[in-house]
Amino acid sequence: MKKLLIFLLLLYMPFVMAQVSKDTSWTPPIEFMNGDTLSNSDIQSYHYVCSNNGGATFDFYTADIPNAGGTTTFTTDAVFLPGNYRCFITVFAIHPTETIERESDPSNQVVFTVGQCQATDCRPSPAVLQIALVVKDHQIFLSVRVLAKV
Repeated sequence: MKKLLIFLLLLYMPFVMAQVSKDTSWTPPIEFMNGDTLSNSDIQSYHYVCSNNGGATFDFYTADIPNAGGTTTFTTDAVFLPGNYRCFITVFAIHPTETIERESDPSNQVVFTVGQCQATDCRPSPAVLQIALVVKDHQIFLSVRVLAKV
């Protein structure tokens, strides 16, 4: 009986977050800051960073993206709630005359908004589940009513 009640209550709980994937693409740099040519083989990886607080801190979402054969696209698997987001990318590369991997300055910031419908797919509100336990003559009866939410 207890398991049934827990199951029925879990059915009632609405989903408040949904997975919204974001596709990102970029143009890789072609030179180092000193003007030397930067080839694709010099690029080790990219670091993708997003903020959900107007850019005050960029710790909402981060991903390290290996440069596998000239990677220039990435799809996040993050859960984005409705709101405004800012993202940028940095490049990690090794100059041909060095052995140290160095990080670039941040790219331009890309700003996007996740709307309410994107985050919840605008499904109808869940039904309201009412459960009543009735005790009669030492027996427990379970009465379940589902009401459509208007």
